[in-house]
Amino acid sequence: MASSDRAPPAARLAGALALLTALGCGAGGPPPAQPTRGEVRLQGKPVAGAWVVLTATEGDKARAMKPFGRTGPDGTFRLRTYEGEDGAPAGEYAVTITWPGPPPKGDPDATEGPDRLKGRFADPAKARWKVQIAPGDNTLPAFVLD
Repeated sequence: MASSDRAPPAARLAGALALLTALGCGAGGPPPAQPTRGEVRLQGKPVAGAWVVLTATEGDKARAMKPFGRTGPDGTFRLRTYEGEDGAPAGEYAVTITWPGPPPKGDPDATEGPDRLKGRFADPAKARWKVQIAPGDNTLPAFVLD
C-alpha cells in the first residue's frame, strides 16, 4: 500500500488545526488514530494518485479532524491523521475523493491538475460514502467510482 506525506493544502491545514485544537482542549490530548486502509477503483481497475479525505460527522473535538491518504499504483491507501500512516480516530466520517490530473503545462508552480472526477465526490455534505472507524485495525470497503 502506498500514500504520500504530501496532502492537499486544505487537508494539511485541517490536520494542523485539528492537532492544535485537540492538544489545547482537555487533559486527555488528541484522540488516538486507529490503523485504517482501503482502496479506490474505477471500472474494476485501481485508481492511482487519488486523495481520500475523511471529514468527521460527529463530536466537537473530532469535527476538525480530516484524516487523509493517497492511493498508490494498486489503488490502495492508508490514512494519516497526525504522522506517518497512523490512521484515523474512532468515529463516523463522510468520505470524499478527488483524483488530480497532471499539472497544467506552462505553470511551474502547479503540482497537480484539476480533479478528473469533476468534483462529483469532493463535497462532504453530499458524500456518497460514510464510514465508521472503530478502535483497532480498520479495512474500509472499496470505494467504487462510477
